[in-house]
Amino acid sequence: MTNDTMTERIIGSSLTPDIGSISWSKNCVVIELKSVEKLLPLHLAQVMTYLKLSGNPVGLLINFNVPHLRQGTRSVVNNYEEKT
Repeated sequence: MTNDTMTERIIGSSLTPDIGSISWSKNCVVIELKSVEKLLPLHLAQVMTYLKLSGNPVGLLINFNVPHLRQGTRSVVNNYEEKT
């Protein structure tokens, strides 16, 4: 099976490798799933781009290649304005 024809099933949602886990609807959390040795600034920039294109304010960057999932999870916020 090649990447072009492979489709993964995650929690009832069909995700193709090209689209990944990008949610393009409003008021949703963008979730980017990775399995890499270390999260790089490039991965953060990728999630920020998805947030800007979708108009969503919050995203999660999750790396599964860690001993404990909490070590590989990073929340990302776009256009955060602190209320005073």
